[in-house]
Amino acid sequence: MRTMKKRWLAAAVLLLVLCLGQTAAAAKVKTPTGLKADYDKNYITLAWKKVPKAAGYVIYRYSKIAGQYIRVKDLRTNTYTMYGLPTKTLYRFKVRAYRKTGGRTYYSAYSKRLQVRTKKEPTKKVSTIKKFLQGAIEPIGKAIYVWGGGWSVDGLGGSPEARSMGVSSQWVRFFNAQSKDYNFYNTQYQRHDGLDCSGYVGWAIYNMMNTKSGNNGYVMSSRDMAKNYASRGWGTYIKRADVKDYKPGDIMSSACKDCGHVWIVIGQCEDGSVVVLHSSSNPGVQLSGTVTPDGKIVSQAAVLAQKYMEQYYPDWCKKFKTKIRDEKYLSHFGQMRWNVSGKSVLTDPDGYQKMTAEEVLKDLIGPLKSEELPPPDPEPDLTLPDPPNESEKTVETETAAAGEVMVP
Repeated sequence: MRTMKKRWLAAAVLLLVLCLGQTAAAAKVKTPTGLKADYDKNYITLAWKKVPKAAGYVIYRYSKIAGQYIRVKDLRTNTYTMYGLPTKTLYRFKVRAYRKTGGRTYYSAYSKRLQVRTKKEPTKKVSTIKKFLQGAIEPIGKAIYVWGGGWSVDGLGGSPEARSMGVSSQWVRFFNAQSKDYNFYNTQYQRHDGLDCSGYVGWAIYNMMNTKSGNNGYVMSSRDMAKNYASRGWGTYIKRADVKDYKPGDIMSSACKDCGHVWIVIGQCEDGSVVVLHSSSNPGVQLSGTVTPDGKIVSQAAVLAQKYMEQYYPDWCKKFKTKIRDEKYLSHFGQMRWNVSGKSVLTDPDGYQKMTAEEVLKDLIGPLKSEELPPPDPEPDLTLPDPPNESEKTVETETAAAGEVMVP
């Protein structure tokens, strides 16, 4: 009898051991391998090989303050991106996989450590005036004006589109879907669908300063842009009362309460008028021409801008008309003049800063046909409607540009 009991006990123990062994084997999780990173100045994207039957992964980052690796993120995919990181900063990462079995969670061993240092912000010879303008003209006729377009709500200096290389396909789709009756008051804060004036200039600067999408952006209040960019060592800020001339690439920011706008100079004409590159409520990214300093409406810049828009951007012109920009563009804006000495981010080997607007446009876009076009419509002196109450805003944006027609 005792012998029989011993045999049953031994069999039970053996069965228990076998069951536990099978459970342990089933719960064993392989260690993640192939941990790597794509990174730049302000972001790091981690990726690794998928672990068979893993339920998820945990990312750990070393903390100097804690003196150990701390948990960063629990996720189910095998890739993760961190945005808004400071430049020139060292990071160390490890990853574990896990599986859930029988109400318990089983973790793998840690992956091999990955060490990454974010890149520094470039300060010298990043690009040229010509390349900056070549990039800046890309959204002409492709991106419509959206109040708040290009702005961020996460403090990263712009929407994902305004912090991306190239023209957003969403901008193009949204532009193509609009008619000549487009009213930007109906699309306020659709920040992914188009660009307002500061969203556009911030995007143009981003594409000049970066080679990858995902870094911190340069979108801010239009009133601050020229002065802010100059404060980074990129050039010289000139108060509106001291602005004497206009050179290709100059950044012009409004400096008074009745002008909420920012624009880029294409060049100045012999009669003193200026060809403007901007995102206007007129609506969208376009070329415009100002009046002459003495107020002549049919200026050389206005005729040039209209001809180029008609010839090279006919789809835009089928929906909208070019408008002459009034004298406020020549008197109400502070200026940032790029330092092209080779000691800052831009140079000018093509001699753009010595060219007229006509010469710049011919080199940037192409020659004009010889036939004459009727002059563009002058912009009427309208009283602008009040923007939405501050309490209704979700992002900081600008009112319409000085001298712009607001679509009723």
